Amino acid sequence: MRKRFLSIVALLTVLCIALVGCGGGAPQEEKDIAANFYGEWEYIAVEGDDPIDEDTAADMKELGLTFKIILAEDGTWAFTAVDDEVIVSGTWEAQSETEATLTSSVLDTTSTATFDPETGHMRYDNGSGMILVLEHIGDAATAPVASNVKTEGSDSGSGGKFGSGSGSSTSVEPESVDYNAQYVGNWELVEMTADDPDDAIDADTVAQLKDAGYVATLTLAEDGTFTLDIFGDSEMTGTWSFESETAGIIVITSDGSTQRSPLEYDPSTGRLAVIESSDALYFARV
Repeated sequence: MRKRFLSIVALLTVLCIALVGCGGGAPQEEKDIAANFYGEWEYIAVEGDDPIDEDTAADMKELGLTFKIILAEDGTWAFTAVDDEVIVSGTWEAQSETEATLTSSVLDTTSTATFDPETGHMRYDNGSGMILVLEHIGDAATAPVASNVKTEGSDSGSGGKFGSGSGSSTSVEPESVDYNAQYVGNWELVEMTADDPDDAIDADTVAQLKDAGYVATLTLAEDGTFTLDIFGDSEMTGTWSFESETAGIIVITSDGSTQRSPLEYDPSTGRLAVIESSDALYFARV
């Protein structure tokens, strides 16, 4: 029995490391496909239905008429206009080294960003027929959040075609509900699923491991940091944030690379899952 326990412990440790990027040894040289997009971007031209050339855009910026997009390393993004007013904010994800998807956390809208390796410019397209061409002007660890968001067609609010994406055209006020309580606290591993059924560890086996003194815990702190401890032998830290009552994200930055894994909270079971592709760690609050 002890031999079986030790083999399962070894397997679980390896799978946890593969899932969330923790553990010792030599750092993994995994390329960050989002690296081209990180930072603050400012528009230099507009393409599409009503084009604006670079000279005209420069004149507009001299008058304070500017647009910026912030793609932060923690997976948040924001679209700002005059006086850095936040028009739209939400989360983003790189689909490749040259394409990213931007989703509003308040509006049911999705936009795209593409990176041109030859010019170093980024293009922002929200489906309105006008495409912003932007240049990189600085770094950004996190993005501001919109306090009042209006979509295209609304009489109030700003941003016009640029600020809105493809989706609803009605006015929407951001929700003020704080879902921190759903996530903050100590969580204990209760199950692990994997793409390969042979690598999955069911609840009964995890319970036996716990009885033998092998416990994996996840702590989500109120200050937005987290700690994943695997059997007291391997520990990883990073940041986390919630996007809604049932969805969040953890961010691990190590040796210059950043990895993001979705969090999913199930109100019906009270369990929290850390997801990576088709694999998942399931935790219960303790």
